[in-house]
Amino acid sequence: MKFLKIIIFFGLIFSTVIMSAQNGGGAKQLQAQRIAFITERMNLTPEEAQQFWPLYNQFNENLKQIRQAYQLTKVGEDATDDQVEKFLLSGFDKDQKEIELKKDYYLRLKKILNVRKIQKLFRAEVEFRQEVIQQLKKVGKS
Repeated sequence: MKFLKIIIFFGLIFSTVIMSAQNGGGAKQLQAQRIAFITERMNLTPEEAQQFWPLYNQFNENLKQIRQAYQLTKVGEDATDDQVEKFLLSGFDKDQKEIELKKDYYLRLKKILNVRKIQKLFRAEVEFRQEVIQQLKKVGKS
């Protein structure tokens, strides 16, 4: 019975997300749904959530900044070897900075959460993306 309630709850969440996205208010609604999804999947206590969310939001902002700083322009077939090499090395630099950031925030998260909850975070992020993609595919087929 509890499982059925959870399925219905998430079904409503994702249908709301999709409808909001179609009506232009999707980004904020999607973010709210993401917070609810991750909080539920991680089973955060109120105290943990109070410490976790500011740190997690800061991590995502820093990750966004790294990705914006390395807006890689794809090189075409007519690019020189130097241009291709610069593109590849820049991508490696971006990846390295992302890994360093993830390690740093992992160590910060360990101060407020146990490693099992951190693992649940990583799994919840992937599951949320997959759910949203599935919902968008369903809407696209309609």
